[in-house]
Amino acid sequence: MAGRHESDRNACALWVTGLALAAFATPYSRAQEPELETIVVTASRRAEPLLTESSSVSAVGGRFIDDFGMHDIHEVMTSVPGLGVVSNWDTKYTLRGVSTDTWEEARPATAEYVDETPITNPGSFFWVLDSPPYLIDMDRIEVLRGPQGTLFGSSSMGGTIRYLTRRPAMDAVEARVEAGSSGTNHGDVGYSASGMFNAPLQDGVLALRGVAFYDRLGGYIDNLANGEDDVNDTELSGGRLVLEWHPSDEFTAIARVNYQRVANGGKDGHDLDGPANTQYRVMDESSEAKRLITSLDIDYVLASVALHSTTSWASYEATSRGDLTDYMYETSGLVNPLSVVNGQDTQDFTQEIRMESRNTERLDWLAGVYFQHRDNTYSQDFPAPGFDAQTGNAAADFGYPDNLYVLDIDQPVDEIAGYGEIGWRPADRWRLSMGARWFQFDRTEHEKADGYWNGGPTDRKSDATETDVSPRYSVAYTPTDDSTYYAVISNGYRPGGPNLPPWSAGDCDADLAAIGYDSVPLEFSSDELWNYEIGARKAFLNGRLNLAGVIYRIDWDDIQSQVFVDCGWSFMENSGKARNEGVEFELSYQPTPELELRLAGGYVDAKLESALPGTSAASGDQLPGVPDLTGNLSASWRAYTSGKYSASVRGMWSYVGDRYTRFDDSRQRMDAYNVLDLRLQVEGNRWGTAVSCNNVFDDDGVVYVEESVLGHYEVTTRPRTWQLTLRYDF
Repeated sequence: MAGRHESDRNACALWVTGLALAAFATPYSRAQEPELETIVVTASRRAEPLLTESSSVSAVGGRFIDDFGMHDIHEVMTSVPGLGVVSNWDTKYTLRGVSTDTWEEARPATAEYVDETPITNPGSFFWVLDSPPYLIDMDRIEVLRGPQGTLFGSSSMGGTIRYLTRRPAMDAVEARVEAGSSGTNHGDVGYSASGMFNAPLQDGVLALRGVAFYDRLGGYIDNLANGEDDVNDTELSGGRLVLEWHPSDEFTAIARVNYQRVANGGKDGHDLDGPANTQYRVMDESSEAKRLITSLDIDYVLASVALHSTTSWASYEATSRGDLTDYMYETSGLVNPLSVVNGQDTQDFTQEIRMESRNTERLDWLAGVYFQHRDNTYSQDFPAPGFDAQTGNAAADFGYPDNLYVLDIDQPVDEIAGYGEIGWRPADRWRLSMGARWFQFDRTEHEKADGYWNGGPTDRKSDATETDVSPRYSVAYTPTDDSTYYAVISNGYRPGGPNLPPWSAGDCDADLAAIGYDSVPLEFSSDELWNYEIGARKAFLNGRLNLAGVIYRIDWDDIQSQVFVDCGWSFMENSGKARNEGVEFELSYQPTPELELRLAGGYVDAKLESALPGTSAASGDQLPGVPDLTGNLSASWRAYTSGKYSASVRGMWSYVGDRYTRFDDSRQRMDAYNVLDLRLQVEGNRWGTAVSCNNVFDDDGVVYVEESVLGHYEVTTRPRTWQLTLRYDF
C-alpha cells in the first residue's frame, strides 16, 4: 500500500514539474493577449453585465470552468463566497448559512435551476442519492446569494444556483472529443470520455448542439467485511441536445433534452474505529440516480415588450442502499444483517410565462405567472436476510419474509404563483425597485406502512394549503459605467406542508405532553427570513481589476424543525429563530497580460437566537453545516508561442472553516481544512493536453461526520487525485 501511495505522489510531481518547465520556457507573443472573461448574467431575469448587476450574484464563467477542468459543483463551491456543500448520501447546499441540518431537511433552503427549469429536490428525511449536473459545455454558473423568492420562488430563501448551458452557434460547425485517465491516492484508476458537436442546419436560422460524456472516478475505500477494495467508485454518464430556431429577429425557440445517470458502488464514509480509508459493511451500499429534463423556451421580442415562456418536464428517479447491521445490534442485540433501501420517483411539470418592458427611460417593469405540478413518491424497505430463521418467522407473519418494514409515501404538490417588479429611475444613475410574489401551495401526504416493525398495516393521510406574499425592495446607484452601489431588502420562503397524525388516537399523548404539546399540529407553515444587504461593484485599471463586496444580515423566524417524540413518531413544527450576519467579497485582477488572479472569501456568524423544541439546540449554537470562514485564491498564467502553441499553469487554493453537524445528541465539530489544486496545460491549433493534480497535499478535510446508532463514520475530501486529459477539435 505504501508503494502505491509513493507512486501516486511521484506521478503528480513528475507531471507538475515537467509541464511547468515547458510552460515557463515558452515565449510569449502579445498578438494573442488574454483578457478577463466578460460575463453577462440573467439573475434579475434580464440580461446585463455582471459589473452592473445590483444584487449579490457570483458568476463562474464557462472559460474558468474549462480552464480548471471542473466537472462537479464541489470543485466550484469554494470560489463562490457564502456557498457551502455538504455530502453524505446526498448533496446539500447552503448559502449565507441558511441551514438547520447536515443530513437532509424536510424542505431545501437553496433552489437549483438548469437553464430555466427548476430541479430543486423536494426534500425529505430519507437517504436518497442526489445527482448535481455534470459540468460540461457550460456557459456559466450563477449563484444568487440571499433570498430570491420574488423571481425564483420557493426554497430560494438562502439563494439560488443556476446552471446555464451553452446555446448552439448559429453559423459555425464545431466538434470536439476529449479522453482522460486518472488515479487516486490509495485508490483505483478512473477514465473519462466526452464529445461535443455544433451543426448549423440553416445558417443563422436553425442549429443543433449536442454533448455526451462518461466519467468513472476510481474508489479509494476498502470494505473489510467482504474484502472488496475501492468500493466507492462513481460512474457518471449522460448527454444533452439543444435545438435553437431563430426565424426572425423577434422570435427564438430553444428545445432541450438533458439526461444524466450517476451510479455509486458504495458510500464515501470510512469508519472512525477502523484503519484509514476502510469500512465494514455487510450489506450492499450501492446507489443510482437518473435525471431527464426536457424543455421548450420561447422568446418573442418587440420594440417595447418582450415575452418569455418556459415549458418543462423533469423526471428524477433514485435508489440508495445502506448497511444498518450495527443499528440492528445496538437497538435489539440481534446479530443479523440489516439493510435499508430507499427509493424516490419525482415527476415535475412546470410552466412559466413572463413579460418585461424594453427600451424605457424612467419606468421599467416585469410580470410573470408560474405553475408547477409535482408527483413525488418515496419507498423504503428494510431487508434483513436470515431474520425469520432467527426469530421464528417474525417478519413473515406480517407478510414480508425477512423484511422488517415497508413504506410508501405519495406527495403530490401543486404550486401557483404570480410575480412582478417595477423599477423607477428618478434621476440619471439611480434606480429604485420593488417587487412581490404571491404564491399558493396545495400539498398532500399519503403514507402506507406495513411489516414487523410497524405491527401491521397503517394508512395515514393529511393535506395542507398555504397562501402568502414574498416582497423585495432595492435601490441602486451607478455613478459611472464601471461601478454600482446597491442596497436590498428581500424576503425568502420555503413551503410548509402537512404533518401525518399518530397511528391511532392517544398513541403519543403522554410523550407529547412531556415535551410541551397538547396535540399534534396537523400542518406546518412556510418559514421565512428577511435579508438586509449593502453591496458594491467597481472596476479599476481599465477593467483589469474588478472588486465586489457586500455586508448582510438575515433574520430568520419560525424555523422549520423536526420534533422527535419518545413514542417513535416525529413531526415538523415552526419554532425558533436565528440571525446570520456576514460579509462577502470577490476580486479579479490581471496585472500582466499573462497572469490572472482571483480572490474570494466570506465570513458568516450564523447562530440560533432561541432553542429548537425536540432537539438539543440552544440559543447561541452555530447553525449546522455552515463554515464560519471560507476563502479561495486562484492564479492562471498563460504564454503563447508564435501563434502555434500555448502553455498555461493554474493553481487554486481553498479554505473551509470550522463547522458542526446537525442539532442532536451526536452533534460533532468538523475542523477547518485546506485544499490545493494544480493544473498544467499545453495547446496547439486543434489539440490540447492537460494534467491536473487535485488535493496536492492529500489533506483529509472532514466534510461530514455521523456518530450515532446509524453509524460511526466520516466523509472526507477526496484524496490526492491526478488526471491526464487529451483533447482534439475538428
